[in-house]
Amino acid sequence: MNCHYIREQRHICGPEYMEVDIYPITVREHKASTRAKKKKASDMVRCNLNSENAKRHLRQLVNTNFTWRDLHVTLTYDSEHLPKTEEEAERNFRNWLERVARRCKKLGLPPPKYIGVTEHQEPGPGRKGVRYHHHAILSCGLNRDELESLWHAGRGRKRFERMGTANADRLQLDKGSLEALCNYLLKYPNRKRRWTQSRGLKQPERPRPNDTRYTKRKVERIVRGEVYDPDFWHRQYPGYELAEARPVYRENTGWSIYLKMWRPDNRPPGKLWRN
Repeated sequence: MNCHYIREQRHICGPEYMEVDIYPITVREHKASTRAKKKKASDMVRCNLNSENAKRHLRQLVNTNFTWRDLHVTLTYDSEHLPKTEEEAERNFRNWLERVARRCKKLGLPPPKYIGVTEHQEPGPGRKGVRYHHHAILSCGLNRDELESLWHAGRGRKRFERMGTANADRLQLDKGSLEALCNYLLKYPNRKRRWTQSRGLKQPERPRPNDTRYTKRKVERIVRGEVYDPDFWHRQYPGYELAEARPVYRENTGWSIYLKMWRPDNRPPGKLWRN
């Protein structure tokens, strides 16, 4: 494959986090219209959501829409209320989300934003069984006690019948990113749906790609000497610090570089931040 250009594509995920892809492209890809370039950048994220691409898509989506001010909620079941099927578990989770939305509306708060995961694993050779439980990354105006109190069996007297435990904790960032939590939520890959999400979540901002900033020779020089140098990348992208640099060599195209970067000027309070 004749790749004469190197493309720089930024994925700006909210005010604190950005990913940069630096990779070879063909002359035909370079000559594509601006609209086609931006569509391809978006399609590359959406299509073929295999395990690694799914992790990347979720990581970018979560970092675009949630911050350290938001919550990670874990919902579990006691033996009496343990669902028998995935459909029953999903229904319980939807009911809880609907209660959260109704409470927000009643209090005049904005509708909640969320990304939710239902986890379960049958025991088998070399693997432990995992009881049904749920995770939600949640942004809403309710406090932790209110969210936990809504994890009950239904209406009427059942409002006082807890289904299990509910724990809500502030999100913890690692170098401006929620990547560790995203990877944790996708640790069981064999689900029908990897996650559910509320309507209206923002997609990462993907500016027009730049095909002239880097050359093949410059990328090769960076890989040989500067690819892991935080000061070098800080000079390339002022205001951002390097979280991770990953050079990748492919036989038919050459070197690519994938960067994860964060802004240190938006740090949350101490315990919610890890360097």
